[in-house]
Amino acid sequence: MFLDTNIILSALLQPLGPSDQLLMLALAGSIQLCVSGAVYAEYEEVIRHSGFQRSEEIIAGTLGAIREKGLWVRQRSVSPPARTRMTTYFWNAR
Repeated sequence: MFLDTNIILSALLQPLGPSDQLLMLALAGSIQLCVSGAVYAEYEEVIRHSGFQRSEEIIAGTLGAIREKGLWVRQRSVSPPARTRMTTYFWNAR
């Protein structure tokens, strides 16, 4: 499961809130956190540049845990969905 960047940010802003609970489940291995290079870079950019007040220790600890506990995957380009008669009808309907 990929976690949206807003979930990570919300977890840091509201410890013990729903987003934090979801992040803790992922870091504990109860759910598999998937991370790609692009997703991790977005996490880091948003967390470091969002202007909220968290210590470098908390930021580094969170990013380190994501790096260590996440399942690193390689992103592939997404192909457009296969065209079927139904999608052709849907797209051509006016």
